[in-house]
Amino acid sequence: MNKDIVFYQQYAVPYFSILSLSAHLKHAGISAGVVIESLEDNPLETLKKLNPKLIGISVLSPEHNLLIKTSQKIKSILPDTKIIVGGIHAIFYP
Repeated sequence: MNKDIVFYQQYAVPYFSILSLSAHLKHAGISAGVVIESLEDNPLETLKKLNPKLIGISVLSPEHNLLIKTSQKIKSILPDTKIIVGGIHAIFYP
């Protein structure tokens, strides 16, 4: 069940940027998915099964530590997968 791009978020709330990007990518023929950490028994295993080429993580400043820990774990199981970070924290503190 490979996906080209998977967006990763901590909570089950609508991140409008992810919704918009996902819809645009799907319209362009690029497979996209979303993994929501709080809804998954094992979100990293889900990522491994999806085997994306790119993972996008949107974070707010309070989620900074989650970003660091999660991206390190992702790199340990998917070392060749690129990770990009977006959201307000990434804009103000690149």
